[in-house]
Amino acid sequence: MALQRKSILVDSGNPNSMRRPETDRRLLEVAATSFVVLFCVVGMALLDASAVEGLAKGQRPA
Repeated sequence: MALQRKSILVDSGNPNSMRRPETDRRLLEVAATSFVVLFCVVGMALLDASAVEGLAKGQRPA
């Protein structure tokens, strides 16, 4: 009986129904891509900050 109810919820078009695996995979890909992009942006900012910090006073980055 529980299996029938679950399949009815999935097939009914109900916005509260369980997600399909394709949707979960797409959301996982979006989250992973966002994390990688954020990681790269923060890494570039830290590298730039450390390069500027390493300069002697009065010097400007090339």
